[in-house]
Formats: sequence, C-alpha cells, structure tokens
Amino acid sequence: MDYEKLAHNLYKKFNARDVDAVAGFLHPQVEWVNEPKEIHVQGLENLRESWVKQKGIAIVHFDVTSVTPKEGGFFVVVQEKVWTPEKELLFDGPVGHDYKVKDQKIIRCDIVDADAG
Repeated sequence: MDYEKLAHNLYKKFNARDVDAVAGFLHPQVEWVNEPKEIHVQGLENLRESWVKQKGIAIVHFDVTSVTPKEGGFFVVVQEKVWTPEKELLFDGPVGHDYKVKDQKIIRCDIVDADAG
C-alpha cells in the first residue's frame, strides 16, 4: 500500500471538506480521535455526524510534512492550522497523526506528538 499517496489524498480531501471522499478512505468501524484527544468517535456514520457538527466551530487545514510507514499502518506529521470562523488563528504547529489500517482502509486515527513517530 502506498501510504505516502494515501496520506496526501486523504488530507487533500479533508482540506476541501469533502466528507464523502474522506469517508472512502475509512473502514466502517473506524475509531477517529476527536478533540479532546482522549475521545474517539466510533463508526463511520458517527464520525460523519461529528464532522458536520464541528463545521461551524473551527476551520482546520493540514499540510503533510512527512509520512512514515509502520507495522499495521502509517504515521503522518502535518503542519496544522486552526482558525475561528472569524478567521482568528488559534493554532499553527506540527502535529502527529498515527493511523492503523485494516482491509486497506483506515480503522483508527490518534493524535500524538509530532516527534512520536
């Protein structure tokens, strides 16, 4: 599996707010970290609902800086930027996303320190 290509395509669709396209990368039983970091949304439909609810709360953009394959998945470092709906910058920094893969689909995503990979 080409994790580099997968990661770049995933974030491209996420940045475009194309929920349906992002869902195509995900396993139906996906567990996706949601802020705060300790909470995971379980299942594809629950994740879609969560993203729809968050849409007006913050604007998030990711730029991939590195992709590292690892056993059972891959690790991505992104430059994350978060703005309020009024365009006030809340965060701009590196973040790590640790992905687990099952049946060629993402089954889990965790937010970790960018140097954890």
